[in-house]
Formats: sequence, structure tokens, C-alpha cells
Amino acid sequence: MKKIKKNDADELVTKGFFRVELKKELKKELKKAFKKELAPIHARLDDLTVSHVALVANVERIEENMYTKQDHAKFMVLMDEALKEVRETRCDRELRAVQRLRMDDKLDDHEKRLCVLEGN
Repeated sequence: MKKIKKNDADELVTKGFFRVELKKELKKELKKAFKKELAPIHARLDDLTVSHVALVANVERIEENMYTKQDHAKFMVLMDEALKEVRETRCDRELRAVQRLRMDDKLDDHEKRLCVLEGN
């Protein structure tokens, strides 16, 4: 084992002591500096979080009210049914009009026959 002289021991302790103390002080100063630098960033992150929550709520509301492909498919089925009924109604009207014309023609023919038979 090597003998340590008093001057060497004092010097080693002093260098080690200053290194440890210097590291502690640097850590404290760095923490303070980072806290000061990060404070605005944390505030901005909080603002962004609030904005994000509001945005998510808006998107969810939009999605709930959104017109989807399924909604469009249902609408198209209803439109097809309605147009089919309109088409059938139009055909029925046309048939009735034709029948009415035939009946009018028959009535005219009967009136002519009656006039001929009555001698007028």
C-alpha cells in the first residue's frame, strides 16, 4: 500500500470535493434553466391538449350527424319505392283516361243509336 502524504491527501480530497460539489451545482442550475425553458412549452402543451379535446368532441359530433353511405343506400331504396309508386300511379291514370274515352265513345254511340231508333 502506498503511503499518502498530507499534501497529496489534501489535494485529492479538495479535487474530489470540488468535482462532486461542482456536479451538484451544475445539476441544480441545469434543472432551474430547464424548468424556465420548459414552462412555456408545458403551457403550450396544455393549450394544445385542451384544443385537442375540443377538436375530438367536434369530430365525434360531426361523425354522429354525418350522411354516410349506409344513409344514402337507405335513401335510394326509399326513392326507388316512391318513384315506383309514382310510375304505377301514372300508368293507372293513363289507363283510366283511356277507359273513360272508351266509355265516352260508347255513350256517344248509344246516344246516336237511341236517336236513330227514336227517329229524331
